[in-house]
Amino acid sequence: MLTGRHLIEPRDFSVAEMEELFVLAERIEAEGKSWKDACRGSVLATLFFEPTSRFSGVPVVNAGDGGHHHPTQTLTDLLTIRRLRGSLENLTVGFCGDLKFGRTVHSLAKGLSRYNGNKFIFVSPKELGVPEYITRGVLAKEGVEYQETDRLEKVIGDLDILYMTRVQKERFFNEEDYVRLKDSYILDAEKLTRAKPDLAVLHPLPRVNEISMEVDADPRAAYFKQAKYGMYARMALLASILGVA
Repeated sequence: MLTGRHLIEPRDFSVAEMEELFVLAERIEAEGKSWKDACRGSVLATLFFEPTSRFSGVPVVNAGDGGHHHPTQTLTDLLTIRRLRGSLENLTVGFCGDLKFGRTVHSLAKGLSRYNGNKFIFVSPKELGVPEYITRGVLAKEGVEYQETDRLEKVIGDLDILYMTRVQKERFFNEEDYVRLKDSYILDAEKLTRAKPDLAVLHPLPRVNEISMEVDADPRAAYFKQAKYGMYARMALLASILGVA
């Protein structure tokens, strides 16, 4: 269905095509070993590119039409939400942490904005807020509801999905601001007492300290399942592009 197609960013595929990929991923998960040789004989080259300034050669975040994307991680995230919630629509999704430089956040916000009824709550220090190319360039333009705050505990009770990312010390202009804010963006058992019983906590992994180890035992912690679904999402993508599905 996607034979020979390119995937640079999530919107290179239609919603219908993404849904077909999710169905294929679920089929691969169910059928297991029968897919292990599906791509035998194919050659895979993995290349990583990052936009750079033509003047300095230094990496540039959000350059041009939005900078880098993370399409396979976004497929993983969308498949995970589909599996956990049964749908990708009418959800309140919180993004927490470094939302300025977090490319997985940007890609997932763009991906989820294509489904009906979703609204977003962005939780970050003002220094690391979500870029305007997402808020104004995508969400506002498409009429998607969103809000911004600097405190997770204020909004965690409203969320169906919480997507955590880490706040990096090196992103702050001074250490005082980092020390003042850093604990606000660590998810622990105490913060989860305010959350819905069916909240799903996602994270692109690997984590540092932004999710306390105690959270791993909470049934709402879905990031290890997310990693497993990522394997099936990427298998489905490769099989489809190679025309072996």
